[in-house]
Amino acid sequence: MRPVLVSPPAQRPIEPEAVIANVETLADAAPSVIGVLIDAAVSHLDGWSGTLGRCLVEQTWKVTYGSPACRLLIPFRDLIAVTSVKVAGQDIPTASFTVRDCAEGHRLSPIAAWPIGEVTIEFTAGYGGAEQVPAAIKQAITLMVTNLYAQASEDGRSRSFTVDGAFTEAFNSPEQQGAQSNAAVRMLLAPFQLIAI
Repeated sequence: MRPVLVSPPAQRPIEPEAVIANVETLADAAPSVIGVLIDAAVSHLDGWSGTLGRCLVEQTWKVTYGSPACRLLIPFRDLIAVTSVKVAGQDIPTASFTVRDCAEGHRLSPIAAWPIGEVTIEFTAGYGGAEQVPAAIKQAITLMVTNLYAQASEDGRSRSFTVDGAFTEAFNSPEQQGAQSNAAVRMLLAPFQLIAI
C-alpha cells in the first residue's frame, strides 16, 4: 500500500514574492527562480515521501487495498476528509464506515458488510490553504530557499542574510551560511515531523 497523489496542491505554502520581501539577499532575485527553489524545498518536506511525512497545503491522495479484510489505513495524520470509498468499483456510502485516529494516521473501518474486492480510498490531507500552514514551516522553507539560492549563485559570495522578524547573520562563505541555515531549518521543523511508531 503506497499512497498515490491524485491532485497536487493548488498553491504553494509561501509565494516567491513573500520570500523575496523577507530576505534581504534575495532582493534582486527573479520570482521565477525563487519559485523553482520553493518547489524544491516543498517537495523535500511535503507528502508521503517528504521528510515531514505530512501534507502542507490541501491535496488529494488515494490508497488501494486488496480487500475490505485488510487493515484500511489512511497514512496521513493531517486528514481533512475521506472523499470516496470504492469496493470493486462500487461506491460505499459514508454511513457504512468510520474513520478513527491511530498512530500511523487514520484507520477506516466498515460498519456493515461490504462487497468483496479491491478497496480504493480517496481523501484530502493537509493544513488547508496556504494561509493555514504554520509560520515555522514557512520560515523553514524560506531558509531552505535562501540556502539553495546562495549555493547556486554565480559568485558564491553571499555574505549575510536577514529573515525579517527572526535574525540577521553574516558569514564568510556560503558553506557557513548553509550550515547555520540547515540547523535553523531542523529546529523549526522538529515539532511538525511525524515519527513512525
